[in-house]
Amino acid sequence: LCTHRSSAPPDRVWALASDFENASGRVQGITKVEMLTPAPVGRGTRFREWRGRQVVDMEVSAWSPPRSYALRGAAMGTEFTSEIRCVPDGSGTRLEMEIHARPM
Repeated sequence: LCTHRSSAPPDRVWALASDFENASGRVQGITKVEMLTPAPVGRGTRFREWRGRQVVDMEVSAWSPPRSYALRGAAMGTEFTSEIRCVPDGSGTRLEMEIHARPM
């Protein structure tokens, strides 16, 4: 479980955390994102993410705005699910990410 605390309200954290199209400007290591399905984003949305030479096709497998979503994909012989949660925490928000992986 990876966590990050922000003084921003949950809806603002959600807006940034779920903006996949612009992730390359905010997430270190992501160099490009190509949306594969049209807006709006929700369950079933697919996108392609570049991390250096590695290209990963991702799909939103769960969508519960403004609190959580899950992504699934495969890379380097591993299937994974990433669960992202925006949890109100006092006067701000705790962003949690939990990754489950298994060999293909």
